[in-house]
Amino acid sequence: MHTLQAFWKTTWRSVFVALGYIIGLILAGVVGAMIGWQASAGSADRNSFVWLFVSVILLGMFLGPVAARLPLTRTQHFILWGSLIIFNLGSVALEGAYFAPSLVTTPLPILLIQQFLATVGAALMITMLFARVGSSISWMHRSTLQIIQNPLRG
Repeated sequence: MHTLQAFWKTTWRSVFVALGYIIGLILAGVVGAMIGWQASAGSADRNSFVWLFVSVILLGMFLGPVAARLPLTRTQHFILWGSLIIFNLGSVALEGAYFAPSLVTTPLPILLIQQFLATVGAALMITMLFARVGSSISWMHRSTLQIIQNPLRG
C-alpha cells in the first residue's frame, strides 16, 4: 500500500512540474507577443500539446525521486535541475532550429526565451515539490568548514 501511495504522490507532484513547464511556455508566448512575434494559428497541433504535457510529467516522475535523495540547498537544487532540463530539452529545440528550420519556425531569440522560462518553471516546481533540503555538499563548503574548525591544519 505504501508503494502505491508513493507512486500517486510522485505522479501528482509531476503533474505540477508539467504545469510549471507549461506556465513557463505561456509566459514566453506573452513575452514574444510583447516584442511583436506572433505564432501562426496553424503552426500547433493539438496532439503535440498532449505529448508535451505527458513528456514533462515523465520528466517529473524521473527527476523527482532523484531530487528527493540529494541533500542540497534549494539554490543548488534549482541550478542542478534547471541546467539539466535546459541542456536536455533546450538543446533539442536549438538543434531543431538550426538543422530543421522548416519544422521550428520560431525565431531564435524567442526560442531561447521560451526554453529558459519553461525550464525555470519546471526546475522551480521540482525544487519546491521534491527537493530534500540539506546542507551544502560542495567542496568549497567542506574545505571552509575544515579551515574554520582546524585553522592550524588548514
